[in-house]
Amino acid sequence: WNAWTVATIFRLIPLERAPAMSRTRNLKVLIAGGGIGGLTALLALRARGIDAELFEQAEAFRQVGAGIQLSSNATRILRMLGLGEALARVCVYPEGRDYRAWDDGDRLYYTPLGARAETEFGAPYYHAHRADLLDVLLAGVANKGFRLNSRIEGVDQTADQVTVTLTDGSKVSGDLLIGADGIHSTVRGNLFG
Repeated sequence: WNAWTVATIFRLIPLERAPAMSRTRNLKVLIAGGGIGGLTALLALRARGIDAELFEQAEAFRQVGAGIQLSSNATRILRMLGLGEALARVCVYPEGRDYRAWDDGDRLYYTPLGARAETEFGAPYYHAHRADLLDVLLAGVANKGFRLNSRIEGVDQTADQVTVTLTDGSKVSGDLLIGADGIHSTVRGNLFG
């Protein structure tokens, strides 16, 4: 997931300054894609008082995928969004990573994690199943701020706004668009071909 985008949102708009920033008060952000990156961006923007709307092409959120690693940078952001306790309930807190040779099993390298990594980096390092992480994010979203069955077919922009066209022909405009719509990104395709 694109934690860099979300981390950048946090760095650009510090929580303690958000109410005083008139520039962000009337900002309308459109988000393409309801995966981990899109949902986290929606939560981060909402936490700053920024109007955001997410468009997901699927008819329902589907929790598919496999295990993923959540670095301390990612868990720090999720804690700031108020999801720390829910995250801790569904994640594994590994004590370390052991790298061994394929042929004889000799230890090649060991990375300490657990409490040591949490102390060093200020937030835990976790392993989670993607479905569990999505459930935590969806609970944080609380069934608002998104449209399901809303595939973006086209993107147009002017100097003042961006407009997305959905498959049903409707158009939605905003100040900026975050493309979190995956490997076959319509947003990226419209920008770069």
